[in-house]
Amino acid sequence: MHITGVGKPSHVAEYIAALNSSIGTPTYFLDTTEAVHGSAGQVQPEDVVIAISNSGQTDELKRTVLALQKIGVKLIGVSGGNDSWLHEHVDAFLFAGVKAEGDDLNKPPRNSILAETIILQCLSVLLQEERQLGLDEYFLWHPGGALGQSIRDLKGEA
Repeated sequence: MHITGVGKPSHVAEYIAALNSSIGTPTYFLDTTEAVHGSAGQVQPEDVVIAISNSGQTDELKRTVLALQKIGVKLIGVSGGNDSWLHEHVDAFLFAGVKAEGDDLNKPPRNSILAETIILQCLSVLLQEERQLGLDEYFLWHPGGALGQSIRDLKGEA
């Protein structure tokens, strides 16, 4: 699986790629700009790509989606643009719309980024449940830090 976005959604994409990988769904961040300059070579026809865009109208993402369609991937779009270009050009669409961003300008993506993150976290939970991930398997990928220690404690390991 690959995940791409431009602007603030690219940061969401990087986080979700790391999250999914930690639960056993290898997910790679695909830089939207770099994708049309050769990085799309990491994508195979049997892959799934998630494309994130607040508006669903971003030119850079449009070019990437069109290039990925030629490869033959399955595309999932995540956007607040329910009537957007992205919605019309993906195999599945997850709506992450908000009424307001949470400030007087109502332009910098704040609440929309939270909506995208929550939608993709929910997808991550579904992937985790589908593969029936247990603590032992999770521990293989996450033995360090407080999380790793908490699993060692549960297992009675030093």
